[in-house]
Amino acid sequence: MAPKISISTFIKSFLSILLIICFFQTSQLLKRHFTHIDDIGVAESLLIRDLDYRDNCSKINQSDIPIQVAKLFTKDNEKLCRFNASINRLSLVSSLWTYAPFQFYTTQFLLQRTKNYSYDEIKILGRLPSYIFYIIGVFCFFRLSSKIFSKEPSGYLIPWILTPLLAFSLEQRIYTAQMESYSIGLLSNCLAIWCLIKAHRISEKSYSHLLVFAALLAVSVSMQYQAILLVASGITAIGLLNLRNIFKLGFIKKFFFLALSTILLSYCLVGNVLGFANRAINWNAGVSGEFVVQSTNLAERFLILLKVIFSNAPYNFYSIISGIELQPSLANYFGFLFLTLFLLGMLNLWKGRKELAYLFWLSYTYTLVYLLFVFMGKLTFSPTRHFLYYLPFVLIICGFGLQPIIQLLQRYLKSIQIVFGILVIMYCLSSIYNFHTFESQRRDLLNEDLFPQELRKTKASFLLYDQFDIEPLLMTSLKQFPTYQLSIPEAQCNGFSIYSPNSKEIEFLTYSKRRPEWDLADPYFTDHLNSLIGNCFMPHTKNNISNIQKVEI
Repeated sequence: MAPKISISTFIKSFLSILLIICFFQTSQLLKRHFTHIDDIGVAESLLIRDLDYRDNCSKINQSDIPIQVAKLFTKDNEKLCRFNASINRLSLVSSLWTYAPFQFYTTQFLLQRTKNYSYDEIKILGRLPSYIFYIIGVFCFFRLSSKIFSKEPSGYLIPWILTPLLAFSLEQRIYTAQMESYSIGLLSNCLAIWCLIKAHRISEKSYSHLLVFAALLAVSVSMQYQAILLVASGITAIGLLNLRNIFKLGFIKKFFFLALSTILLSYCLVGNVLGFANRAINWNAGVSGEFVVQSTNLAERFLILLKVIFSNAPYNFYSIISGIELQPSLANYFGFLFLTLFLLGMLNLWKGRKELAYLFWLSYTYTLVYLLFVFMGKLTFSPTRHFLYYLPFVLIICGFGLQPIIQLLQRYLKSIQIVFGILVIMYCLSSIYNFHTFESQRRDLLNEDLFPQELRKTKASFLLYDQFDIEPLLMTSLKQFPTYQLSIPEAQCNGFSIYSPNSKEIEFLTYSKRRPEWDLADPYFTDHLNSLIGNCFMPHTKNNISNIQKVEI
């Protein structure tokens, strides 16, 4: 006689199958999702951009800490130069963009300058690290949440509710199919929170254990810069939890050892990058600055903070949690539900601050530090990819908000775990069913054959592309075709020379996703064309353009 399978086991098995389907659906986005400059720009940086100046020994800053450390081992300038070049190459992408470096160690291995790739291969290989770290992150989150809730009433149920919510998050899945290092934020969170929980009984830990924790915390920072706030808050929370030991020499030595080791190791991993990078709030503030606190008056700044939070919090929560696209009104209700669970979770942690002492201090310290940075205008409170980093933390706090609700309902309904299991399954099935509509709206319309077809049809002499739409650079079908970027003051010929037609009529294609129409009368455009024709056409002529006409194709 076959053993009976409990309903609980069936629900868990069914949810596991749904998670596998979620992973498969998300994998389809690697090839199909459209590109944009922040995504495809990673591949352009690795495969095309000329960065030989980084290897110039005369430009080495002798005062840089990595160089000073290297000088302890060698005085050979040639070796120092090679060392400097290798450091710069290793941090290539992150030094050009605002992305933390860890993920791109893998990307650099997959996309190499010495090899040729098709447009689709570039998308798949460049996005593969994000996808891999997403799957690892989901499993790590399940393990972490299981550990956190293991001793709580109904704690066995919470991870099976939170993990599908995290895995099916559309925002998470979008950036799983991008080359930027936002998907890895999930793993960064799990690693940092796990280390902080393990290290909080600092007096009981050896220095070797603390050094390992410091190294792992530094790795979490190298995965996503936003981890700096989490790590700093976590170490501060350790200090607050152990205030009674503040005058004990043993505690002081270990606390500062952990803090200073984390800072030093973090600098070793990302310090070189920060020397190149330029970061700012920019477009995350919103069109009208609605997501940022700005004022010179302290009282007014506080009022703006409250307005920004209460106006945007429900939609922000919806934007990072929802696995289903909803209309704005429904989206706000969805977000308000999870905002309520979050606030209940914070209240529950306050009530259990003796039993859950470290999680209480970590949660409140982290939330206050984040709000302080928003208050100072250093961070925005916006429904953008930067808020996605807080998804694991938000869901864990929501889990503490769910606990009292589950306990209350269990008094009246003994099979409450089955009810919640069915609700989560229905949510996952709905997300899976609606994913095709979501995916079809984000499908990449470009392919290797598109441009050659248009070029044959128009007999164009060259292709002019917008500086934010660089896909033509990565198409093998256009490698031998004159392709120029719209930029001034002088056109870059990129080694292409074009013979001037006898008819004195020049046909060319323009490509841009952000410009639905090119303004042919714009001096910026005409000046660039004059420069391009004067510099890149044979024989060289400086004749002015008499007129430009748009031809429909």
